[in-house]
Formats: sequence, C-alpha cells, structure tokens
Amino acid sequence: MFFVLLVSICFGSEVMSEGDILKEDSVVFSVDEAEKLKSRILDLEKKEKDLQIYKDLYSLEQDKCEIYSESIDLFKIKEKTYLEINEEYKSIIVQKEKRLRLNGYENVGYFALGAATIIGSFYMTSSIIDSQN
Repeated sequence: MFFVLLVSICFGSEVMSEGDILKEDSVVFSVDEAEKLKSRILDLEKKEKDLQIYKDLYSLEQDKCEIYSESIDLFKIKEKTYLEINEEYKSIIVQKEKRLRLNGYENVGYFALGAATIIGSFYMTSSIIDSQN
C-alpha cells in the first residue's frame, strides 16, 4: 500500500520546463527514472505477495507437522495401552491355568475320596454281614 502512495507522489501533476525554480523542496525525477521506480515498486509488490503466499504455505506446513506429531503421540499412547491390556490378559491366563491345574488335582482328589468311601463302605458292609453270621 505504501508503495502505491509512493508511486502517486513520484509523478508530479505539473510539467515544468528546464530552468524553472521550484517553490518547495522536492526531488525531481526524469521520466526514465520515474518509470524505473514504478517498475521497481510493482516488482516489489509482486514479491511481497509471493512472500505472503510462502508464509501462508509455511504456516500450513507447520500446522500439518503439529497434527502429525499429535497423531504419532496418540498412536504411542494407544500402543502403550494395548500392551498394558495384553499384559493384563497374560496374567489372567496364567491365573486361569493355575486354577485349571488345581481343578484337575481337586477332581482327582474327589474321585479318590469317592472311591475310598465306596471301598470302605463295601468293607464295612462285608464286615457287618460277617459279624452277623
């Protein structure tokens, strides 16, 4: 915006002939110099717009990197949680296997107790019958 104002100031509104005395202090440019300044200002404005575009692109790239970083952090948190769940399941499986082993021993014990009870009852019945005869 400043450059546009500068360009409008650079072009005087009145044409003076050589040798005229200026009423105020000012800088006078020849037509060639004014055209060069105008093209330079337009060039700078174009570069300023390009710079703004690059700044916007850089900002978008930074935002994208932040999103990727947050996504990676979230993935690491999920991975840690899944590993903890997996370890918890492994400990539960170990407990269940111990219970199954103990259940097996318990079943064998009940079977032995039942068999001993039946055999004992047969001996008892046999001895009662023998004692009555």
